[in-house]
Amino acid sequence: MKLRFVFWIGLLCFLILGIILFTTIGLDIKKKNFNVQIENYLVSSVSAKEERLIDYLYELESDTMFLSNSEKSRAVFKEDIVINKDAVIFDVSEEFLVIAKEIENYLKVHPDMSLKELLENEEFKSIALQKVGVKEYSTLMGLENKEIYFHIDPLLVGANIDEVVLDFPRLAEIFNKLGNVGEASGFYSWKDEGGIIREKYGEFRKIDGETSDGEKFLFGVTTYVEDYKVANVSDSLRKYLNDFSDVGMYHNILFVSPDGRIIYMTLWEGGIGVNIEDIDGGLFDAYKSSLDLKKGEIGFYGPFFGYLGDTELHLASISNVYDKGVFLGTVIIMDDMEDINVILGGEMKGVREEEIYLVNDKSLLLTKMRFRDVDVMVQEIKTDSVEICLRDFKEAKKKNISVEEYELIEGFTISSFLDFKGDEVFGLHFPIGIVGWCLLSEVNVDEVLNIPLKEDLKKTLLAEQWLWWILIFGVIGAGFFIDKNLFLVKIKKKSLRGIFVLLFIILFFSLNFSNFISVSALSVAVHVPEKYTDVVAGERFYFEIEVKYPENPKRKDLKLNYEIIDSDGKLIAQSKVLKAVETQASFIDFIVIPESASKGLYIIRVKIADYEDLSEEVEASFQIVGSGFGQVQIYFFIILGVLILVAILVIASLFVTRRRRR
Repeated sequence: MKLRFVFWIGLLCFLILGIILFTTIGLDIKKKNFNVQIENYLVSSVSAKEERLIDYLYELESDTMFLSNSEKSRAVFKEDIVINKDAVIFDVSEEFLVIAKEIENYLKVHPDMSLKELLENEEFKSIALQKVGVKEYSTLMGLENKEIYFHIDPLLVGANIDEVVLDFPRLAEIFNKLGNVGEASGFYSWKDEGGIIREKYGEFRKIDGETSDGEKFLFGVTTYVEDYKVANVSDSLRKYLNDFSDVGMYHNILFVSPDGRIIYMTLWEGGIGVNIEDIDGGLFDAYKSSLDLKKGEIGFYGPFFGYLGDTELHLASISNVYDKGVFLGTVIIMDDMEDINVILGGEMKGVREEEIYLVNDKSLLLTKMRFRDVDVMVQEIKTDSVEICLRDFKEAKKKNISVEEYELIEGFTISSFLDFKGDEVFGLHFPIGIVGWCLLSEVNVDEVLNIPLKEDLKKTLLAEQWLWWILIFGVIGAGFFIDKNLFLVKIKKKSLRGIFVLLFIILFFSLNFSNFISVSALSVAVHVPEKYTDVVAGERFYFEIEVKYPENPKRKDLKLNYEIIDSDGKLIAQSKVLKAVETQASFIDFIVIPESASKGLYIIRVKIADYEDLSEEVEASFQIVGSGFGQVQIYFFIILGVLILVAILVIASLFVTRRRRR
């Protein structure tokens, strides 16, 4: 009976060891697969948005190419260029509203400033006296005393407007109307500084607000009519261009003559009919950058604020128009950056606070952030991902290949770093070669561990554990019916209760074991830890390196090239990464051993270099002992063999017991 007691206790212990063994092996394999799935999960989320962004940019590029090569565009530049009074009125009205609002806002913010203080204030003067059109400026006068406070002509500063208008009857009529209704506009004649009478257009009105001593202002914007010249396009051509813009849902399409004049816009905005150089905003910088474009080339520029008072950022796609080799002008398709914000919007499943944004070659933020209130085109983003991405552009240029080709050659890694706010994140970067931007994705490290992949891993482990416990209790139940005397008589009740309490405790901890799953951050290594001196083909081989660089005064990027070499000197696996270090650093990283690798001695070779003259090489050896699948098979067959042996012993025990009873 004692032998039977030892047999059942041994069987129970064996099954408990089995669950621990298989859970450990299964957890290790699944964690490795989980790390790979995390990479795939993050990459797939960002790459989908990258594809949408690139599709959008290529569509914009395609439309620009089509329009610049169309006869319709050539027709615009071949139309007569005529003075357009509607363009004068439109541009002056746009400028008037913006500047007048700025003056009123300044008065609201500075209610304690007197008239004398305001006239001596350079900031207030710069607001009230702004350029309009080609060479004209706004003007500011006193409402009651009619004194001209600010004017581009110093001879008119301090003059009385009632005396000035005496020689210009139509201007006098405008001011008479102004005194009656508080605002007036119209065309009038004016003698310029050369003594020539030229036609002007002006708008005037009272400013809301007053100084601390009760003085009120009269504000005006004037410009010469002859400075506004546009293409006299036909109605059919205008309809075609407007439809083209509407179908593409673009903000505006501009046609700029060789001398820089905006001769046509599908959507009239400030600057229509004048030289693009005279527009305050980033549009001229974009146009100037496009002057080097060759025939058939497309340039992307921006984002920028298009003109004075514009509150939305725009992107410009620009191409030059030729006719039989003769340069006719430039086509500019402007679109809103808000369209790109929409493309980059949307949440990753299971992640609440994923940030996806764009930066330009100056590391300036180009798109809005979802969870951080930072200024676009003002906030500089300095992170490892940004530095590496911009470095990729430079390296691709050195090798005379596209940055996309460079990325395919070098590969990419998901790195863990501190973002520009100091939070630990997993980061990805994708260079957008067509515009020279970097698309970046950052996910909080804690959030990555809560994505659905982890829940799937936990459920799988729990299911396996439940199967093992069913097997254990099934064997115990079978033993109960096979050998009742042993279970009910020979084992004391107290001992039986103790065994079941122990089983319950083990069950509790094993079922909660999956809650402690974590994903360790991976980095670089040189020395092989003792645990990984023997590695299985098809699995990850981890190694460690310590980088010491005492003479390095600041953070520096180092290129690390990992190579697995067999005993014959043949390269069987390779990987490249980029790490930023200061005086010293210690990293851990891995490389996957090919499943086809045979048993034997191998070398991990790590080459370290910077972007200058630094170059170091280190090596370490390790053993490949077989395939991972074969090892699992060995465990399985061992367990299966033991189970068969136990079954034979149970059957033999039953057979012997029955013969004795007979």
